[in-house]
Amino acid sequence: MVELNAVQCPINNVILYQDRAQIDRNLQVDVTHGQNSVTLKNLTNAIDRDSLKVTTTTSDLLLFDVIFHPSTSKRREPEELVKARNAHRLLVIEKDVLLHEIETLNNFGTTINTSQTADPAKTLENYLNILPGRSLNAHTKLLDVETQMEVVQEQIHDLEQEYYRCQSGADSSVEIIFSVQSTGLVMLNLSYMVNDASWSPLYDVRASTDGTMEIDYRAQVWQSTGEDWNAVSLILSTSTPSVGSEIPTLIPSKVQIKPPPQPRGPQMRMLSKAAMSDASAVPEAALFCANVSVQNHTLSSSFTIDGRTTVASDNKEHKVSIRKLTLDSTMKWICVPTQSERAYLQSVVTNDSDAPLLHGDALVFLDGSFVSRSVVPEAAPGASFDLSLGVDKHIKVSTHHQKDHYNGIVSKGILERFNTDARTQSRTKSATFTVHNTKQNKASNMNVVVRSQIPVSVDERVKVVIKEPSQLADTDSQPDPSTKAEWIDKFDGTFSWSFELGANQSKDLQIDYDLEWPEDAQILL
Repeated sequence: MVELNAVQCPINNVILYQDRAQIDRNLQVDVTHGQNSVTLKNLTNAIDRDSLKVTTTTSDLLLFDVIFHPSTSKRREPEELVKARNAHRLLVIEKDVLLHEIETLNNFGTTINTSQTADPAKTLENYLNILPGRSLNAHTKLLDVETQMEVVQEQIHDLEQEYYRCQSGADSSVEIIFSVQSTGLVMLNLSYMVNDASWSPLYDVRASTDGTMEIDYRAQVWQSTGEDWNAVSLILSTSTPSVGSEIPTLIPSKVQIKPPPQPRGPQMRMLSKAAMSDASAVPEAALFCANVSVQNHTLSSSFTIDGRTTVASDNKEHKVSIRKLTLDSTMKWICVPTQSERAYLQSVVTNDSDAPLLHGDALVFLDGSFVSRSVVPEAAPGASFDLSLGVDKHIKVSTHHQKDHYNGIVSKGILERFNTDARTQSRTKSATFTVHNTKQNKASNMNVVVRSQIPVSVDERVKVVIKEPSQLADTDSQPDPSTKAEWIDKFDGTFSWSFELGANQSKDLQIDYDLEWPEDAQILL
């Protein structure tokens, strides 16, 4: 029987998934002809025993069994942790005493009774003389105690984290039983899954207003498996492994006509249990198919990190670089003047690389300056996505000439003047939005999109007559060819103007519409 320490068989490869990791170790063992047993000691306690796997390139090796021996020892809490908890308990008691002292000082004045005190005025004077000093002293001590409690609580937290990390440390073992036909050195590869490890994507986006975009594609890695990964080959995977899972079995779902209600009274009591069972042969729950939670991973790939990577088992963030990307992008300036006077810079990015982008947080730098935090969505190679780049202060948006005028009763014809059912009320609403590009650089043309909305009638008696934008109105007027107006969602009444704005140029946009409704009604807007 051969015993090896995990230190003698260092971790060679790690495949890190988003909720666990696969560990690969190489074991070099000197074996004899026949049956052999190798035990690898001081392994992490976080091993999933169902994931243990041993492979070899030795052709005459026959594997019999792989046995996981979990840790049976339980470490005592360290003395420092016990002392810290006791210190915290004493501080809690001291805090309670001080609070009681403050409460007593505050309430003593209300207990002075003129009938029971020989000189109530003198008693009150003495109370008022000692109250400020005693109260200030008690509050000062209370503040000091609360500060000490915060410090001790942080110490307890750090000591507990270290203790729990040691509890899930490395004193388990794996026994490998096999036979060989020859004598000498054989190489075994031990692979297993561990929990308490994960990674998530992180991006540094460096964009410029001329349309170029560089993305530093990185990963944040955490692990507290009880084993340090020292100089390992690290692979980041987006797939989700399922260890020991089975294909679900379909349960029949039956439907039938619901039986008529059973008669009540004496006849009901004569029904046997069997008859009652037949009357409701299919339970109500069986009429519905079971809901199954499905995670659809549209992107599944892996990234091999260059060189060797070290990640300590400390549950702290470790950043690794995946790759640097240069992507094509088109800039748009989005304005919503009814909601904000700001202009928001948005980039339409095309992922023309061979690497899928995963949903992750991003730090955005524009023309060398940090501007905002954003989120990169999932994007397969060749796909496009929108990326918010923050506020551009060079675009000024203002609203003016707002009008809300009640036009009174409107009669559309001579006969309608005498028909009260045909007469309508009218109201005109309008406003002008001005977008100004304050940049002085003549090459700074901007593709601007201004979003707004017009009310939508949910009652056929109420009509909305659009006059501006004329491209949305049912008229023959000639719109401004340099500005395009189109519906975003006609059912919601949202639309947008699109135009190009040069350096130090302004554009006025007008919204104008009439509301018409029956004379004998009121509207809610």
